[in-house]
Amino acid sequence: MCVLQLSPVQAIGIALESHRLDVIAAIYSQTKDSSLLSYAMEGILDTGFSLSYRDQVLRFLFPLFPRPAAGDGSPHVHALTRLLVTLSDPSLTIPLLNSLVTSEQLLAFQFAFDLVEGGSQDFLETLRTELPEGDESTKPVYDKLRTILTGKESVKFYREFLKRNNQTDLLILKNTKVCYRHVLRLSYLTSIFRMLLNHDPPYTTLLSPFKTRSCTLEPHLTFSYATISNG
Repeated sequence: MCVLQLSPVQAIGIALESHRLDVIAAIYSQTKDSSLLSYAMEGILDTGFSLSYRDQVLRFLFPLFPRPAAGDGSPHVHALTRLLVTLSDPSLTIPLLNSLVTSEQLLAFQFAFDLVEGGSQDFLETLRTELPEGDESTKPVYDKLRTILTGKESVKFYREFLKRNNQTDLLILKNTKVCYRHVLRLSYLTSIFRMLLNHDPPYTTLLSPFKTRSCTLEPHLTFSYATISNG
């Protein structure tokens, strides 16, 4: 009755609240609109349902999503990635990657990058371990997937992006470092001496060699113990 009288979005919301997953499947079979599946997934993730019911719904929705393809844009790819990261179940993720390796290699790489963004280290390590070696034609693809899942490729791309978009004047930074190097070093060592003086006597005994003579930090930086204790 809801499907006939209400919009599909409203019907899916009521189906989630009433635990009627069969209604969600019926709505999708009539509309073939994957955005409704994405809506149901976001609804179950962003509201206060129990974890057991959340996982049940996500596992129910996963096989309903159409197979992603690079040609049509597959707007549900982000939803699939979020679903897989939330469940962190290699038994769902690895078959999906395997299905993409032979025909949609770039999409498989994109999935791997997205999984690195949100997946836990344990989940990623399991994926790297359980991915097949592949044959002569697919072995390079699987090796690349394992490399991406380590996270090193993402770090490399982030560093390249920051380097390309860096607008900092390096000459100013270099001159500033040279000008303040000795001042900062003196301030740091002065703080160390202050900390020792403010503690119990066992710490102040460490300063005994400096009570009768000045402490030379650098050839051009000299200060006395009296100056520190009075500061």
